[in-house]
Amino acid sequence: MTHASYRPSSERRRSGAGCLILCRRTGRFLMCLRSHRAPAPHVWSVWGGRAEVDESAEETARREVFEETGLKIDGPLEHIHDQETFGFRYDTFLCVVEEEFAPFLTPEADGFCWSPIELVPTPMHSGLADLLANSRAATRLERAVERISGRPCSISTAG
Repeated sequence: MTHASYRPSSERRRSGAGCLILCRRTGRFLMCLRSHRAPAPHVWSVWGGRAEVDESAEETARREVFEETGLKIDGPLEHIHDQETFGFRYDTFLCVVEEEFAPFLTPEADGFCWSPIELVPTPMHSGLADLLANSRAATRLERAVERISGRPCSISTAG
């Protein structure tokens, strides 16, 4: 599902994308603990990275998730949020899986956990913190969790 505010990025060199991976059965999200080798190390984040030349945001998200977790996304992605910081655009999508799984970890990740979105571990990557603080993105995530898993979700009152 694509939202009206989502506009594919025309500038590919300075962009990236990733996914929040939601388990339909539990309503929990697969979070990544970034390693000391990754930019912004030792924080919890979504799975994603920099776009390759002529790659769309959705293609980037699918490729990065596969490279970082081993999950091949065949189904649709729902655009949740985009943000631009210092000329770098990052798009975040929602990916749904039926069951929780253990991703294979690359040198960019020291660990993972499945967590309710309201209880993401800290310290949190600044991009993820900004996404969760954005009322429009938080509402999209709350509605998605409730619609997809049936679990009540309230990000705005979490913490």
